[in-house]
Amino acid sequence: VNRFAKVASQNGHWVNIFSLEMEDISLTERLVLGASGIDPYNLRSGQMTTEDWDNYNRSVAELQDLPIFIDDTPYVRISHIRNVARMNRRQNKCDLIIIDYLQLANAGHSDRLNREQQVAEMSRQLKALAKELQIPIILLSQLSRDVEKRGGTKRPNMSDLRESGAIEQDADLIIFPWRPVYYGIEPEVDDPKHYGELILSKNRHGRTGDIKFWHNDNMTDFSDLPFSNERSEPSPDRYLVPNYYFNEEDDPF
Repeated sequence: VNRFAKVASQNGHWVNIFSLEMEDISLTERLVLGASGIDPYNLRSGQMTTEDWDNYNRSVAELQDLPIFIDDTPYVRISHIRNVARMNRRQNKCDLIIIDYLQLANAGHSDRLNREQQVAEMSRQLKALAKELQIPIILLSQLSRDVEKRGGTKRPNMSDLRESGAIEQDADLIIFPWRPVYYGIEPEVDDPKHYGELILSKNRHGRTGDIKFWHNDNMTDFSDLPFSNERSEPSPDRYLVPNYYFNEEDDPF
């Protein structure tokens, strides 16, 4: 969420984040820490150095000027998201919508539909909203427990999307983050602890594939995998993008 929001907003696009799980204060803190490269433990334990505070204040000043709108209303109906997005779009303040996450939303008619039908209905409504406003919507979704019960590499696939196959049908892109060490699997790479892959399982407008990334445990963030075999930590200002989908010079909007 943080990375998509920062990259889009730094390119002048208004980002609307509907955070159904985290409060706006917590999400803002993550944005600041991610931009500054500060270990969250140092902030919460009071072990910030002078350099840390300089980086923190610099990041706060930078983020204050970015076009990011956050709505942290819990358990909202899709109609609320639609109304807020339409209003912001009319004011030219909505170029990208990020929703975290679908299963925490309320379909608004739980008395008539089971949960799978509700999720399917919400997915269709958000697909229609993206077409209506002509903007991309990044929708986070939970996975089913079947991934953990499976043997082998436990790589997720589209059938693992929780509670609805409608997400698989409606989405233009489906991307799964996968970290082998999370499941106790050690890949044959130089730095297995921080190794991960973004699995592009569906791409309506192009090819699919895997994108390797470097995971920062402390920041719960990821970035480009170093090109060399050195285990040096990549700069937090480097953005991971599928280079066959678009690169840093391209504008995905």
